[in-house]
Amino acid sequence: MGTWATAKRSLIESTFEAGSGDMQGETEPVFIWRRDGSPKDAIITATIARGAGKLNFSYSAQGLDGDDVERIFHIAYLDVLTGHHDQKATRSIVLVDEATGNQREIRYPDPE
Repeated sequence: MGTWATAKRSLIESTFEAGSGDMQGETEPVFIWRRDGSPKDAIITATIARGAGKLNFSYSAQGLDGDDVERIFHIAYLDVLTGHHDQKATRSIVLVDEATGNQREIRYPDPE
């Protein structure tokens, strides 16, 4: 587990910023960088594809483990940038590390 996986939400919000580019077909390019740096120096680059209730986040990250990426992605992208506007349509998020092929799936509880 990396340093950012257990960091306070406020520290992640003040340290990282997320942005996205123009859709490329069915995928959205995503970039997450340190606020004291430049978007050109993204520490996480990814693509997001949505479909069948899943959000697929395929990423590469510099010096971060999967736990770090998951927490930074959730806070900087889902919470701060998008307000997770499609959460009701998303049943799970699949994070795939492009370097290793490792993946993890985060499942939301079924709606009641």
